[in-house]
Amino acid sequence: MSIVVLDGFDQPDELEDNGKVDFYSFRHGYTHYDVDQLKWLPGALNNVPAGNKILVFDHISLNGVSGWKQEERSPFENNSITNPTGVNESNEIFRDLTNYQSNNRNILGTIVGHTHEDDQTVAGGIQFIRQTCALSDRGDGQGQRTIDGRDNNAWTILRISPSAGTVHQYRFGWSNTGTFLNNWSL
Repeated sequence: MSIVVLDGFDQPDELEDNGKVDFYSFRHGYTHYDVDQLKWLPGALNNVPAGNKILVFDHISLNGVSGWKQEERSPFENNSITNPTGVNESNEIFRDLTNYQSNNRNILGTIVGHTHEDDQTVAGGIQFIRQTCALSDRGDGQGQRTIDGRDNNAWTILRISPSAGTVHQYRFGWSNTGTFLNNWSL
């Protein structure tokens, strides 16, 4: 089993001392994959040992993934008007993953968050999963989940069986039953 972790918000956490503020000068929620990460991914995928399954994690959904049951909550991160560079970088990551998948068929799935809503879709032969926010005051169930209730938070445990090519999700607390996918297989 191989795990690939991507950073779709690949900017510094705070402003740099040079006083210049530009789009990529600090982390503020826009999609960005730096050049090193873009160059790294194809090699990392191609170096996965033969027979290994891959699970990919990222914070934000990739541009190019379509078919979500719920509409993107914050589409500006992948907007070609406000963030054309980020859109291109995100598309490059999506193409690298889907091209690899079409040749190898061993990516079990890609798990993301950011929108704080459970959702799932298949794109480019890859199962994409979005997870809700663990906190009760954000995302799915906001206003329905109470801070002191049994279902206030949301925690997911994954049981991965590389040999069977399956992933099972177990949710404790809040779950959006309409879009939460309990299990899938390759």
